[in-house]
Amino acid sequence: MQETAATYQIGVDSVGRTGFAFNGRLNNTGDALPDQPIQNGTDFISFSLSKDLGDVGTDTASNALFAIGLVRDPSIAFTPSPGGNPESRSPCFRTTYESVGPAVRPIISVFYRSTIKNVTVPPVERLHYGLP
Repeated sequence: MQETAATYQIGVDSVGRTGFAFNGRLNNTGDALPDQPIQNGTDFISFSLSKDLGDVGTDTASNALFAIGLVRDPSIAFTPSPGGNPESRSPCFRTTYESVGPAVRPIISVFYRSTIKNVTVPPVERLHYGLP
């Protein structure tokens, strides 16, 4: 089987679903659309992600691991004293990691090893990455 890259599409949910249904992939684009609530019977903005794993069957040679996260930095505005000036505060992971990529890699690695390879995660790593 030929390796295929993951594809994505950000936009109206019905457009992403239709595109995937007809093409088996998404177009790697994002529409600049305003935030709006999800309501029954109406289109809403979605983040679609796909990867072609080949034909459905008993062969389990293909697998995919997707990790989707949202990081906001600064995360909060903290006021240390009443009437004081608010201070922007970053997420806790920034005390150890300079950016999001290096922070996510060990978490994905632990997840991959513990589920795909069916390996038990050592207790020290479980505590370090905040796993139960």
